[in-house]
Amino acid sequence: MPTERYRYRYLDPHSHVLYSFTVRLPQVMLRETKSGETNRDLGTRILEELSDGEKKQLQERLGVPISSDTFKVLSVAPLEDELAGLKSFNGDERRRFWLYPKKIVKL
Repeated sequence: MPTERYRYRYLDPHSHVLYSFTVRLPQVMLRETKSGETNRDLGTRILEELSDGEKKQLQERLGVPISSDTFKVLSVAPLEDELAGLKSFNGDERRRFWLYPKKIVKL
């Protein structure tokens, strides 16, 4: 079954810690893409449609609340081989999540 990957990130403005994860979901879940919907709109919609359990797991593993107010989708999805070696877990409805190590961003 064809899949799509979306990478999300959040840079904490106080600590300058970058939090990031990728979600892979079946392409069939994206059939309802609305006319004129941008990648950012689609990314927000995907994030909002995650189950409470998935959001809770992400929050526990990353250490920050998961919402479309904080996490933004990147315009370029990671390649499959970029995900090798990252911590991951399976979500609902055949979704899979990969977590990137936290890192401090020097501004």
